Amino acid sequence: MPADSEKSFDNFDFLDFAQEFLRRNTDYQAQFVSLCKGPVPDIESPDFRKMARSWGLEFRLSAGIQFLRKPSNLAPL
Repeated sequence: MPADSEKSFDNFDFLDFAQEFLRRNTDYQAQFVSLCKGPVPDIESPDFRKMARSWGLEFRLSAGIQFLRKPSNLAPL
């Protein structure tokens, strides 16, 4: 990688890398999209929660409210 690319990751922590891994992971993307059956995903549904936990995620209610207001950081690219 060019030196410029490396500098863009200097401030990343493990959570940032984990988020980017999920956003770029085709299996995660497919599961996420398959559960989005409308304009706003129901992140409190049992199926969505099961999928999230399988990836080590936990969506809190307060995070869910924020999720509904703007695009999620964990939505596929």
